[in-house]
Amino acid sequence: MATFSERLKSLREEKGLLQRELAHQVNLSRVAITYYEQGKRFPDRDTLIKLAKFFNVSLDYLLGASDIKRQPDGILDTRDEILDTREASSDLGTRLRELRMARGLRQEDVAAVIGVTPEAIGMYENGKREPKGEILVALADFFSVPVDYLLGREKKTLPPIDLKEALTKNDYVLVDGKPLSPGDKKRLATLIDTAMSFKKLEDKAEVKEADKEPEEPILNPDTFQEDFDIERLAAHLEGEYGRKPSQEFLKWLAGQIKSIRCERGIEE
Repeated sequence: MATFSERLKSLREEKGLLQRELAHQVNLSRVAITYYEQGKRFPDRDTLIKLAKFFNVSLDYLLGASDIKRQPDGILDTRDEILDTREASSDLGTRLRELRMARGLRQEDVAAVIGVTPEAIGMYENGKREPKGEILVALADFFSVPVDYLLGREKKTLPPIDLKEALTKNDYVLVDGKPLSPGDKKRLATLIDTAMSFKKLEDKAEVKEADKEPEEPILNPDTFQEDFDIERLAAHLEGEYGRKPSQEFLKWLAGQIKSIRCERGIEE
C-alpha cells in the first residue's frame, strides 16, 4: 500500500501541478509540500482534510490506507462544517473513546496493539495530541472505521460491530477484560453458528400451519432419553444442513440437557 508521501506526490502530478502551485491552491508554503512529499513532516488534521478536499479523495486514500479514491457517503465537505483544529482534536478524542468503550477496552489494551503508550492514547482521547500517519491508520484499522470517520469528516454515527467479524478478523478481542486466544475465538464463532442454526429451526417451526399436529420437540428436556434423542438430533441436523455434527458437540449438548433436567428435578 502507498504511503501518504507517495499519494500526495501522485495526486499532485495527476493534476499537473508543481509543488509551488499546489501550495498556493491550499494556502501552504512550497517547503511544507516538499517536506510532506519527502516524508520529513506530517500535516495536522486540518491540513489533511484540506488536501483531501482539494483532490476530492477520502482521507483513507490520501493516507494510503485504501486504494479507493471515492469520498465515503456522508462526508462533511463545506468549510462551515469542518471543525477548527482545536475542536477537531476533541472530536477525534471523543470518537476514539466511544469506539474503545463500545468494545469494552482499556487504554492499555489499545496501546498494546497499536504500539504506543497508554499515556499517548489518553492524550489522543483528551485532545492534547493528534495521532500521526501510521498510528492514525492503525487506529482506524483496529476499530474497523474509515480515517474520515475518526477525523470527523464523516457524520457522527458509531459503526455497528459485527460479532463474527470481530472474532475472525480482530487480533485483540476481550471478554471480562482478558484477551481471547485464537482457540477461544474459534470456539465462540462455532457456538454462534450453532445458536443461529437453532434460531433458524425455531423460526421455521413458528410458520407451521396452526391446525397441524405439532411434532414432539427434538430437544425436550422433560422427555429426553440420551441414546434416542441425541441420535435423532444428529440425523435431523445432517438432513437440514448436509453435515453431521461432531461427537464433541453432541456430547456437549447432551450435558446441557442433562443439566436442565437436574435443575428441574427430573434427574439426579
